[in-house]
Amino acid sequence: MTIDPDQQDGTDDREAEEMETVQEEAAEERENNRGYQ
Repeated sequence: MTIDPDQQDGTDDREAEEMETVQEEAAEERENNRGYQ
């Protein structure tokens, strides 16, 4: 999904930040799980 800067509003920024947070948390979980295996 590409965001057109001309149509950007606050929700796009919030959704993008939430996606980044989810991806970061998933990466941390993968790193933690590697330690237990």
